Amino acid sequence: MDTVMLKVTRKVLAQSQKSPDQRQISISDASSPELKALFETAGKNRKIRLLLAKSLSLWMGDTGAIWYSHNQDNQGDFERLFTLLAHHPDAPFQFICEVAAD
Repeated sequence: MDTVMLKVTRKVLAQSQKSPDQRQISISDASSPELKALFETAGKNRKIRLLLAKSLSLWMGDTGAIWYSHNQDNQGDFERLFTLLAHHPDAPFQFICEVAAD
């Protein structure tokens, strides 16, 4: 089962105080070479839908982060995960990760 390491950095927390739409969750590592390679293909025009911990559905539209702005349809899941990670800035958390069908 693939996993990813996610975190919210202190820098992002400071920046998001001024501009909440700039919130992002950093992807610091993935457990498999295949998942890492797939993440490298993510971009504004090629979003990848992730299912984290078998319950949080989020879009990845950047090679190294999950942005609030890419998850307008999934605001609740983004908010819950961001809030959890923000309680422990710069600390990576490991989550089961599946690539979901579009």
